[in-house]
Amino acid sequence: MNPDVAGPSDVPNIKFKIPGDDEITNSVYGDRALHVAANAGNTGFVEELVKLMRPEDVLIRNSEKMLPVHLAALSFHHRIVQLLCSDHLLDKMAYEDIENLFFMTISNNMFGLRAWKEGSDSMNPDVAGPSDVPNIKFKIPGDDEITNSVYGDRALHVAANAGNTGFVEELVKLMRPEDVLIRNSEKMLPVHLAALSFHHRIVQLLCSDHLLDKMAYEDIENLFFMTISNNMFDVAITLFEKHPRELTFARDEEELTSLHMLARKPYEVLGLRAWKEGSDSMNPDVAGPSDVPNIKFKIPGDDEITNSVYGDRALHVAANAGNTGFVEELVKLMRPEDVLIRNSEKMLPVHLAALSFHHRIVQLLCSDHLLDKMAYEDIENLFFMTISNNMFDVAITLFEKHPRELTFARDEEELTSLHMLARKPYEVLGRKIHGDTETEGTGIQLLYKIWNVVKYLTDAKKLKIDDILALTTQPSVVLFDAIESGNGALVISCFMDISAILMTLKDSNGRNLVHLFFLYRRLEFFKELLNERKQKLLRAVDNEGNNVLHLAALLAPQFKSFSGLSAKIQMKKELSWFQYAETEVPDELKSMRNKNGKTPIDVFYDEHNQLSKDIKESAKGIADSGMVVATLVASVAFAAALTVPGDKGNAWFIVFIVTNAIALFTSSASILSFLTNFTSSRFADTEFVISLHPSLTFGPELLIISVAAMVVAFIAASFLIFDCTTKWVSYGVTPMGIFPLLVFILFQSKFFDDSYWSKYYRPDPKLGRET
Repeated sequence: MNPDVAGPSDVPNIKFKIPGDDEITNSVYGDRALHVAANAGNTGFVEELVKLMRPEDVLIRNSEKMLPVHLAALSFHHRIVQLLCSDHLLDKMAYEDIENLFFMTISNNMFGLRAWKEGSDSMNPDVAGPSDVPNIKFKIPGDDEITNSVYGDRALHVAANAGNTGFVEELVKLMRPEDVLIRNSEKMLPVHLAALSFHHRIVQLLCSDHLLDKMAYEDIENLFFMTISNNMFDVAITLFEKHPRELTFARDEEELTSLHMLARKPYEVLGLRAWKEGSDSMNPDVAGPSDVPNIKFKIPGDDEITNSVYGDRALHVAANAGNTGFVEELVKLMRPEDVLIRNSEKMLPVHLAALSFHHRIVQLLCSDHLLDKMAYEDIENLFFMTISNNMFDVAITLFEKHPRELTFARDEEELTSLHMLARKPYEVLGRKIHGDTETEGTGIQLLYKIWNVVKYLTDAKKLKIDDILALTTQPSVVLFDAIESGNGALVISCFMDISAILMTLKDSNGRNLVHLFFLYRRLEFFKELLNERKQKLLRAVDNEGNNVLHLAALLAPQFKSFSGLSAKIQMKKELSWFQYAETEVPDELKSMRNKNGKTPIDVFYDEHNQLSKDIKESAKGIADSGMVVATLVASVAFAAALTVPGDKGNAWFIVFIVTNAIALFTSSASILSFLTNFTSSRFADTEFVISLHPSLTFGPELLIISVAAMVVAFIAASFLIFDCTTKWVSYGVTPMGIFPLLVFILFQSKFFDDSYWSKYYRPDPKLGRET
């Protein structure tokens, strides 16, 4: 050892004598000193050992066939790996060791190593890779490229599937086009894997012109459908330019063409360049409308491709899917004859749009030049579809083309347009289209147009009574339908023009027109009938022996479901209606019995028995809560009377005594009032209740008076206590006493909310839905 020979700064004053063949080894792994230092990351020690040892000794393996540099690489000691990869060591290193080290360094991200020199087996430190793959450039094998044992994926396949853009870019630069286009065992090119994995930039790199020129058509076709499926439309355009005709008629695995796939895309997704009309080339300068930017399509004529299942063409698919922009462009470019081609189910594109509730598309496909060429059969089917799906503006347009025919036309259920409109709720018929200047809704406008045709034909003697009856009574009476659906006065008044003809008609339950007026509470129309006919219809009974008063006693339709009103308010309205109905009928009908032996009042009790029970439950709840509060107030008032504060000669003393007495006695009276609710025979389980017990009206009022008196008594007590000292306390307490009274007034308004709500917002039983 020589202490005067200094080592590097990290191993001060040390220099080692290194044994040769007799170097000591570890008994377990056969590790020598260099193995241990490299594994431990002792950079200075390794640096000194490498200087002193022969290359042959540095490259000795341990018992696991590992060199020191391997141990350093596995332990992530980057600097030591660099020291042990000098030129004179790599020149003597076996290829097997270099190969193992190569994969270790890649695995542990030690890319700052030197790389293979292109065209030789030696490393070249001067060849740098791109910025995202620093200092690496690869020699790419040809036919002997190593492949994955499972899928046959080569390095480019793996990188393209993983989305490693920089790596792919470098490989493409170095590989021959033939090697880039080699398939794996699943017949997939690297570009196919990138497309399936949504790596758009890699797909663009692998679709350069020189690669597409050498790519087989089969691969281009598969890639074309992949790019459309994954919305890589710019790449799809590039592919289409190579084989425009073939790709236009090509089909994917589901037998869909590219047109079908595009037609099914949402409108927001489409943002393509377009086919130049009249040629097979792409034209990026042809812009579509503002809502379908940069799209214009070449549409095949008689040889347009159809779907194999339903015979749907591209326009059928787009109309059914609701792709408005796509449909708009197709209609501009297609001939009217092509727009009006049916699929295998005899459906036009406009029919599919109507069934799918795509209102805007239906409007587009019902332009004048298309309707002029549309067969009457198709117009009739579309007419009923638009009425069924509430597209009344389109129905009006269709009706104006064939008014007489469509007035008498019937759908599959033998319903006319009048029947369909009469069965729709008034809210639907009265709905207006945006920008409509008419006072009535579009549904009512359509009804008037149809009815005016009926009136015109009747006045012109072109329509017989039998024809009118067939039109308005088969399969049901349109006026009855309008009444039962709760329609408004505008609709019912329209059909009342033929009420004279309908007087003798009955529905399936044996009920005539007057029966329905009472049942659905539309007496305003009952009064319009002539007296001589009215009296006869009033005395008629239905199949169950019910007269009009029996039907008036039934629970209102809007109260059969949750109405939002309290039971008391509902009962009040029902009783008011029944009493009003009694004034409109002869007295003998009040005592008439039906087939069940019940009079109208008996029917009223039976129908409203649940409301009666609900009132009883509500009364019990009010009485229970009121008694508790009234008892508390009485207890406080009684205790305060026994402990009178302050000077008894003070004026505030008189106020205290009087108000405290009022609080005590009114709360006691409130308790007795609530107690009466439980002892009254009117609230027995067998009794029918039409309103709350009077005690439940006076009880809460007495309780309110007692609480107010208690508050005033407390204010008076504060003036008595602080009269001679700090009067400001009393003046501060007084406004606080006013606060609970204001709160009560605020919440008391909610107690009348039922009445207010039912008056202005809930349907009035006498007026029907239009209110």
